[in-house]
Amino acid sequence: MLVEINNSLTIADIRAAFSAAFPFLDIEFFTTPHNWGKPSSVASKLPRDKKIAELRTMQSPAFMEIHAWHTTGTVEQEFGKIFGLYIQIFRRDGRDWVQTTETDSRTLEEQNEAGRNASQEFMDGTNYSFNRENPV
Repeated sequence: MLVEINNSLTIADIRAAFSAAFPFLDIEFFTTPHNWGKPSSVASKLPRDKKIAELRTMQSPAFMEIHAWHTTGTVEQEFGKIFGLYIQIFRRDGRDWVQTTETDSRTLEEQNEAGRNASQEFMDGTNYSFNRENPV
């Protein structure tokens, strides 16, 4: 997936694109960075309707390729380096969303599959749509 960050987007726009590529993962934005293997503070989570223009420390438009073989920790770090945005990736765990802090070295594909497996009992057939408005 190719992520383009420009000032007209909102957090919700970026989350929707990420979730389309990885349906059992979610991405949240925060006011402060977190260390590898450490959780992000829920108190610093940003609202989804926030415009990227209000958040970025690097204002020029930029692109980032995200592949299934990238680790969650690397994707989180690259968002900070390339866009000046602080993110945390979450994985579906049944009905809940969990920060991928202790598994930052897993690939997005591995995380997405773990989310799928952990959510099987809540799925209705093979095309179940989760309520994306209640993570964390």
